[in-house]
Amino acid sequence: MKKIVIAAILMVCFACSDGDLTIENIDFEDGTVAFCTLQFNQMDTERTLFFKIVEDEALILDLQSGLIENQTSAETITSNLESQSTLTYRLFSENVSNDYFCDDIPPINPMVLEETTASSGIVNIITLVDTVTSSTKTYMHNISFTDLTIIGGDNERITDEPGLDFGTYPTTVDSSVKQVFSNYSGTTISSCTDEISTTITLFKILNDEALLLNFPSSLLINQTTTEPRTVSLGNIPDDMTATFSNPVFKKIVSEALICSDFSGDSDLENSFTTISGTLSVTTTENGDSTAENPLFDHVLTLSNFVLEDVNENEIPVIETFTFGTVTTTTAN
Repeated sequence: MKKIVIAAILMVCFACSDGDLTIENIDFEDGTVAFCTLQFNQMDTERTLFFKIVEDEALILDLQSGLIENQTSAETITSNLESQSTLTYRLFSENVSNDYFCDDIPPINPMVLEETTASSGIVNIITLVDTVTSSTKTYMHNISFTDLTIIGGDNERITDEPGLDFGTYPTTVDSSVKQVFSNYSGTTISSCTDEISTTITLFKILNDEALLLNFPSSLLINQTTTEPRTVSLGNIPDDMTATFSNPVFKKIVSEALICSDFSGDSDLENSFTTISGTLSVTTTENGDSTAENPLFDHVLTLSNFVLEDVNENEIPVIETFTFGTVTTTTAN
């Protein structure tokens, strides 16, 4: 009897390896993107192995490195399945779990009954902000395939459509508020021009978010200060108070957007605005200043300020943040 059982098992194995098992199509709409725990000091953007499981079937994506970034993508990021990334379909002898892919030594069971790799196709990744709080900023990376071809054991295509939605992968970083805006240290200060306004609006743009500082123009006097000029910080810009804010969008930020009224923009995910605090301006003569072209540097510093998000969640006081330095001239 034992010999008969063993022979039967061998016959099944040989039948599978000979390609007698035919897969007509694959359907992973009910599956979710899964992945293994990171090792050592890896970051979540360095993860490249993803898989979707639906009972006894799995799609395994070995993604080209460097494609996942914690920033909104200006355009779709792509990778070629023939030479840069790999998409593999597997059919197992029974339902499979994440452990099969994540254990150092894969278990003997379930067994792989059929495996085939995409012969062509393009991986597409679109990254957008999902949620933003005072401490975290979460991105969703939507992964899909176009021009996809997967050939089964009978040399027939087993993908119903040339495109396939693989799913979304979340990554999280510290928000700009949590970093006290240190991530803006290399960005340039620009201004919204309005010749008739009694206030000045300065801004910095960083991908999908910005910093805005609106304050009375009287603070930028071309005269060296002995003590800083100060004004209170609030949430309504006017010629008596200053306002600082950090809006975050589900799209790339432009100067035209920032210098407009974006409060009703549907892509505005969150915004953090001052409700109290102090703005100080310290003015010194620029090192390149001449009699013909006098230049003055104005350092703008926020101190002991409190922010509030669009849902009126108050963020604990931030002691100090230097917005940057603005240079002006009195030359005609």
